[in-house]
Amino acid sequence: MKHYIDLLSILTPKHLRQGFENRMQFQCGDFEINIFETFQSSTKVQIQYEGLSISAMIRGHKIVHSALLQDFTFEAGTTLILPEGQTIFADFPEASIHNPIQCATILIPNDKLNQQLQSLQLFYPNKDWSLDYTHFHFNNNSDLARAFNELLQLTKVSEQNPTLNICC
Repeated sequence: MKHYIDLLSILTPKHLRQGFENRMQFQCGDFEINIFETFQSSTKVQIQYEGLSISAMIRGHKIVHSALLQDFTFEAGTTLILPEGQTIFADFPEASIHNPIQCATILIPNDKLNQQLQSLQLFYPNKDWSLDYTHFHFNNNSDLARAFNELLQLTKVSEQNPTLNICC
């Protein structure tokens, strides 16, 4: 069973930065939240992040291609986790001004992630704290959807007060 992220308001296309995609970026201390909106059908858009990325599709879908992965549909109600440096390519076959695709991505720098893993290893030495990327695309459960929704609430507060430095 899929659990969905709450829909966010869409910016009008007059705010577009690259002609077909809008990116809103919010700094949250040791990580950042990005909201991407795609307003034009496109193919083979290269996507690569610095740090660990945790992306949740909010509305619409895209087709994901990678040399290491079998092609799959990334759709609302699912999440995709990629390690730093993993390149994927995405097709947005149905994106348009009247049917925007919306995705939220949390980026965690590798040094911060490694610091947390080392701390966990110190406090709980009998556990393996390495990350396993074999299950990278999955349906959201209720806990994951709730956590994303709570983090995205921070972006709404920041939009209302642009001078506010949000911190999690």
